[in-house]
Amino acid sequence: MNLNNYCQSNQIAAPTYSHSHSGTLDSGTWTSTVTVNGSSYTGDEKATKKLADDSAAEKALKALQG
Repeated sequence: MNLNNYCQSNQIAAPTYSHSHSGTLDSGTWTSTVTVNGSSYTGDEKATKKLADDSAAEKALKALQG
């Protein structure tokens, strides 16, 4: 189950993401932070924004599911 589905199923407001980038555009890394249910979760550095979002969402989902 992904984070958005979890939030919908549990009547939690949709998660919001923020991003940071370091390095050059072609070889840098992205870090994403997702805020859901009043808590923020930061994922691991990744090569793309999508992968960084996925990493943050995975951490948030694990925390929310206990």
